[in-house]
Amino acid sequence: MELAMSEEPKASAQPQPQPQPQRIVSTVLHQIDVESKNCHLIPISGVDSDLEGYLSELLEEINEKEQKRAYGFVRETTEFYRALESYNQDQDLSINLFASNIANRLLDKEVETDKNYGHLGKSGKGHVKKGSFLQFLYREGSLISYLGVKLEHQVFLDEVDFKKKIGLSVANKIYKACKVDYDADCNGQVFLERF
Repeated sequence: MELAMSEEPKASAQPQPQPQPQRIVSTVLHQIDVESKNCHLIPISGVDSDLEGYLSELLEEINEKEQKRAYGFVRETTEFYRALESYNQDQDLSINLFASNIANRLLDKEVETDKNYGHLGKSGKGHVKKGSFLQFLYREGSLISYLGVKLEHQVFLDEVDFKKKIGLSVANKIYKACKVDYDADCNGQVFLERF
């Protein structure tokens, strides 16, 4: 019996670049509707999506802003602190129950705010706008960080069917952001921004 031997590929003189780990680790999106007091998960499919680019641009925009307020954790018993601990263990936000809990907590606070300040809106019938709550974990170097962003919806006229549609603005984003840089023990800083 004969064995056919193939020639081993020759080692290249140039070192091969190592593949970079994906910067965005996990993403979850909830629609926050203060008027109907409803918060629901919006499924995200990775197929044919511009979401990765949108998130990267948003992250760069937030990192470049100098108007930040830094906070530390006073208590380790808050719902948000426990969520961050949970994200450290289970980084798939689409199945992590704390991601939905945080979105529902935001809805509760926005409903309360609208009840107290809704009369200040232009129409006098509501102050807090409908929007989406985007949460994602991302990698910066060897660290994993969290970003929670409340994005106001923008209305636009679709040029294909000429119907009004609602979505997230790419060019003129209106948002409030909470960025958390933390280590495995949840030691870190919280940065709040509004744009």
